[in-house]
Order: sequence, then C-alpha cells, then structure tokens
Amino acid sequence: MLAKIVFVLLSVFVMVAASALAQEEHDHDDHGHDDEMASALAEEDHHDHDHHGHDDEAKKGCANNELCKKAFQTVLMAHDICEEEQLPVSLEVGLHMFEDTCEHGICNSVSEPFDPMVANCDHDDHDHDHDHDHERCGCIAKEFGFVIDCNKTEVIQAAVDYLQDENCILESKNNKTSECIRNFYIFQAHHDFCAHDDLPAFNEVIFHAMEEHFDTCYIGRQYNPKLSKCPPVTCEDKEALKKAVDEMYEHCEAPANVTDLKEADLTNDNDGV
Repeated sequence: MLAKIVFVLLSVFVMVAASALAQEEHDHDDHGHDDEMASALAEEDHHDHDHHGHDDEAKKGCANNELCKKAFQTVLMAHDICEEEQLPVSLEVGLHMFEDTCEHGICNSVSEPFDPMVANCDHDDHDHDHDHDHERCGCIAKEFGFVIDCNKTEVIQAAVDYLQDENCILESKNNKTSECIRNFYIFQAHHDFCAHDDLPAFNEVIFHAMEEHFDTCYIGRQYNPKLSKCPPVTCEDKEALKKAVDEMYEHCEAPANVTDLKEADLTNDNDGV
C-alpha cells in the first residue's frame, strides 16, 4: 500500500516537472519569436529610413540627379544667351537660388574662351546685345578703371569688403556713391564671369540681395574646357523655359523659403504674359 502511494506521488511529481519544463520551453520560444520579430521590425525600419534617406539624397545637387541637372543646365543656357525680355521672371531668381546646389552641373554656354575686356562699347551698336538697358561689363570696366581678371582674387575680395564695410546696400539705388557703384560692378562682373572655384568665399545670398539695389552689367560665363556644353534652347519658346524652371524646382534641392519665392515669381510670370 505504501509503495502504491509513493509511486502515485512520484508520477504526479514527474508530470508537474514535465509540465513546468514544457511551459519554460514554450516561453523561451515565445521570447525568441518576439526577439526575431523585434529584429525584423528594426531591420524594416532601418530599410525604410535608408529608403527615405536615398529619396532625400536623390534631390541633392546635380551630380547624381539627371533630371535636376538637365533642368538646371537648360535654365543656365537660357539665362546666358537669351534676351532678358524673352525670359520668364522666375528664371533669373530660380537660377541664382540653385547655383550653389547645382554647382557640379555648371556647363558651357559659349564654345570657346573669350576676353571680356575686348568689347564693342559703341552704344549705337546693339548687335548681339543681351539687354539694351545694361551695358557690357567690359565697357563698364573701362569706364570705371578696373580689369576683369579671375586671377585677381584680392581685387574681388577688396570690392566685397568695401560694399559691406560702407553699407552700400543701404543707399538708395539712385543715390549711391561712385565708389559703391564701382565696387559692386567689380563684384558682379567677376561673379557672373568666373568659375565659383576662382572666387573668394562670400555669401551668395548677400550678393543677390545687393544685386536688387544696383544697376548690373552684362557678361557671359567664361568657357571652361573641363565642362560639357549646355543643352540648346529656343529663346522664343517662353513656355518651354517656364517648364525648365518648374522642373528645376521639382527635382533640385533648394533652401526652405524657395516655395514662397517660386509662387511669387510664377505670379509675376503670369502677370507678364
């Protein structure tokens, strides 16, 4: 009788132990599954983060973004070769907005090097004149006594320093001193003519803020044998030029306030059509 009682108790003990072991293994499997799920979710989240990162990266600059590069180069070519009245209002502002972002997308709008100081300064001759209201920078340089030379970085820097130190931007457009006018022309002519790598470091925003307060001269961008040729444009097709500007805003990365500027520019475009 005692043996049966002991056998029953041992059987119950074994069953309880087996049940506890099975539950422990089940809990371990659940934790393992949870760990696997957490790992999988983390990997998916990492993948999604990388995907969004790649999307953001794809909108940066022109180097690895062909849609951005094509739009920017089309706008650049139109800016350099078309008459001002042929251009949408938004094109000028848009080009300057994306110049830094698309620095690696700069292309040649001319087919060979040229000397800007060799300019026909006869005001009666408007052949191939970019803007009848703006003199050629070569003629301005002769009038104000300076030479357009991308190697003279100290001259360019001195002009920038003078404009800022003397607060030339605060003077009204029709009441600026001759030295403010002269130094702005030095700054603007070299900014538009020289490669950015040849210029001293300066704030692009400051330049374009000043540009609104001074008369400007016209000068083409210097030829660079390392660059490709800009795509051809039809200056008379303003709608195609507007489309290129829109595509540049769509595919290229720009400062945060670019949307407001674009909307304002497009309003001006519509008013001017």
